[in-house]
Amino acid sequence: MDDGSKDDSYEIAQKAIETSYEAQEFDEFVKPVVITNAEDEAIGKVGRAQVLIKPAAAGTGVIAGGSARDVLELAGVKDIVSKSLGSNTKINVAKATLEALKEQRTPEQVAALRGKKVEEL
Repeated sequence: MDDGSKDDSYEIAQKAIETSYEAQEFDEFVKPVVITNAEDEAIGKVGRAQVLIKPAAAGTGVIAGGSARDVLELAGVKDIVSKSLGSNTKINVAKATLEALKEQRTPEQVAALRGKKVEEL
C-alpha cells in the first residue's frame, strides 16, 4: 500500500519525467541537460503546485525537498536553491520543477533576444 512516504518520491520524479517524455510535452527537455546552475530565477506551475528555482553559489549543492530534489538531481543540476509553493502533490511538484527548468535560458539565447553579443551583456 502506498502511504506517500518519503522513499517513493524518487520513483514519482522518474514517473513524471517518463510521462513527460511519452506525452512529448517537453520536446526541448528531452535532450541531455547541461545545466550545472540556474541562470536566473524561474517559477514552474502545474495545477496548483508551483516551484521556484534560484541560482546558488558554486559548491552549494541542491537545496530542495522531496520530488523537486529528485528531479533536479536526475537532471544533473549541481548548484541550485528550490522552494515548493502552493500544493505539495508530489507528481505536480515534479512536473512543476521540469517546467521551471524549461524556462532557463542560456546567455546566448538572452543575447539573441536582445540583439546583442554575449560579451555585451
